[in-house]
Amino acid sequence: MTSSCGGIFKDDKSGHLGSFYAYIHEGNFVVAELLAAIMAIELAMERGWIKLWIETDCILVVKAFSNTNIVPWYIKSRWRYCCAFTLQIDFLISHTFREANFCADLLANIWYKTKTFNWFDNIHHDLPKDFLLDKQGIPRLRLCN
Repeated sequence: MTSSCGGIFKDDKSGHLGSFYAYIHEGNFVVAELLAAIMAIELAMERGWIKLWIETDCILVVKAFSNTNIVPWYIKSRWRYCCAFTLQIDFLISHTFREANFCADLLANIWYKTKTFNWFDNIHHDLPKDFLLDKQGIPRLRLCN
């Protein structure tokens, strides 16, 4: 099964620092969530950011920081490298509900257009309205059939 991931970097005032989405060749939602965390940490390393707070809607990603047995073998070395980096910076990981992760989910759903990794210095053109709602703390509900 192919999947994708996405993430948004914000400053302390919820301003957009950058965002990304990536196509993942094979993997389920847990692998996608783990790879999103890995990519976020790697991007922070590349940019020299020493304060990082990851919010994820996957509780297994939070647990993987204390139990690497959750991480599939084929991404484990990359995971361990990122975990080692988080020990050197001001790092926090927390679980958030899916409704609070709306923009990252939208980015992950855009991957089918390019099937590559893409970084955005500015807010992606499909996100301004949703990004503003997130910034203002306006809640959204997901309705299921």
